[in-house]
Amino acid sequence: MTQLHPLEKIRTAMDQILQYDKSLFIEKLRLGDMPSDTSRCDLEQIFGLTAYIREMPIDGLVENDRASLDESLEQINALFREIHDYDAVATVDVERKIRGKIRERADHLYDITLPWRGLINFLYEST
Repeated sequence: MTQLHPLEKIRTAMDQILQYDKSLFIEKLRLGDMPSDTSRCDLEQIFGLTAYIREMPIDGLVENDRASLDESLEQINALFREIHDYDAVATVDVERKIRGKIRERADHLYDITLPWRGLINFLYEST
């Protein structure tokens, strides 16, 4: 199997994330049914940030930033496969763990991209 260029691998991972049906996840996990449930917002943040980053010129990212983004996207894709395969009759504990993972992945994606998003956006708009 051939190795993808790191940036192409990142773009492919983002495309995979964006191909998932967010509304199906929301329905399957009953996200937002409870007023204190932030999982739906976290899921929206993952999709929104991924779509935003997908449109940015990430070619200028340093290797460490590319590696962090690649790892985060792989974790999100693994989580989304887990949610896709999730059986709605599973235990409450399993659902709670999935909701926790959604929060972790949203926070991580936000944290690792925050330092360079503004700069890349500025450079993109300046050209």
